[in-house]
This record gives sequence, C-alpha cells and structure tokens, in this order.
Amino acid sequence: IGRDKKKKQKKPRNSRRRKPGGEEELAELVATLTHSCPDEYYVAVISSTLTFLLQSGKRSMAEQLLDSYTSIEAVVLKLQTERLDKDRKKQEETERSTRMEGGIYQFVQHPCEKDIDKIRCKPLPETV
Repeated sequence: IGRDKKKKQKKPRNSRRRKPGGEEELAELVATLTHSCPDEYYVAVISSTLTFLLQSGKRSMAEQLLDSYTSIEAVVLKLQTERLDKDRKKQEETERSTRMEGGIYQFVQHPCEKDIDKIRCKPLPETV
C-alpha cells in the first residue's frame, strides 16, 4: 500500500520573515503613517481640484472636499497632541517613581519617534 507514491518534499521556510514588534515592522509603520498624511504635492492637487470645482460650479463637491481635508487635518493634529501629552505624562511618572526609589532616570527616545512627532497634514494655501 502506498509504494508508488513519492514522499512529499519539505518546502524551504522563508527565514527572512518579519518579526512582530521588530525594527522592520516599526520602520514600515512609520513609513505608512508618514505617507498617509498629504504632502506638498497632494495639497497642491487638492487645492487645484477645489479651484476647478468652484470654477465649474460644483460648489457642493468643493465644500465636501474642503470639509474632508480640514477634518483629517484636525484629527491628525488632535491625535498627535494627545499622544505627545500622554508620552510626556508617562515620562514624568516614570522619572518620579525612579527618583523615589533612589535611582537615576535617563530618558531614552527611539530615533523614529522624532519622525512620528513631525507628522502633520500640510495646510491648504490661503487662496483656497
């Protein structure tokens, strides 16, 4: 029974898999966050689209686009300030507890945190 069957060969495992919580995943997440906010190019496209819609008589569509952009801009700013406040409070609490225990507190910031702190939606030009 089963003499004519060939033995299944093991497939080589991919040893380059990304580890959850590793540096690669962190860099990928930072890149995703950075690219999710409109940069200068997309702000220029959005502003020219708004101008075109207004000139074409599509005021309601222009208002929807403007409302959507200002909404995302406000949400990003709100979440960023909340995160910075939370991090600052956590840092102060850790520093306080370490000093009460008689230790020396030294704040260490991951290099990618500076990139995350800079993420902001670019404002639309005043002409819009």
